[in-house]
Amino acid sequence: NLFLYLGDVYERGTAAEFRRNYSPAYGALNRITAPTPGNHEWGNRRTGYFPYWRRAKGRRQPSFYRFRAGDWEILNLNAETAHRAGSGQQRWLRRVVARRSGTCRIAFMHRPYMSAGAYKPGTRSLRSVGRTLRGHARLVLSGHDHNMQRFRLRDGMNQKP
Repeated sequence: NLFLYLGDVYERGTAAEFRRNYSPAYGALNRITAPTPGNHEWGNRRTGYFPYWRRAKGRRQPSFYRFRAGDWEILNLNAETAHRAGSGQQRWLRRVVARRSGTCRIAFMHRPYMSAGAYKPGTRSLRSVGRTLRGHARLVLSGHDHNMQRFRLRDGMNQKP
C-alpha cells in the first residue's frame, strides 16, 4: 500500500497546521505515505513540513527522491525548489531516467507541468521537468489546482493534476 501526499497543509504549512489538519485525517497513513511539499508549506518547511515528516518517518525527508513500489519506480519531484534545466534536481532527474529504459515510472509533485486551471501560467517553469519525463514515465500526479484534470495521453505519458 502507498499513499502519495501531494502537498499543502493549509494555510501556511506550520507545525500546528500539520498537527491540527493533517494528522487527524491522514496521520494513520504516515507509515505508507510518500510526501512532496506544496507551495503553502514551503515557506515554513524548516518548522512544519520537514520536522513533521522526520518524526513520522523516523528519518530526514529529502527534498526530492525516488523509490520502488513493485515493478514501478516512483519519483518525487519538488516543484517548490530549483527544478529548471541545469538545476541540481533536473540533473538528478536526468540521471535517474537514463539508468533504466521504459516507462514504468510514476512521478509526483505539487504543481503540475501543464494545467487547464487557474494556475496555468505557473506551469511554465516546470516544462523542462515534463520534457525530461517524456518517454520515461507513464503517469505524473500533482495537486495545486484544487480541481480534477486529466489530460489525454501525450508521448505515452498522462498527467493528472
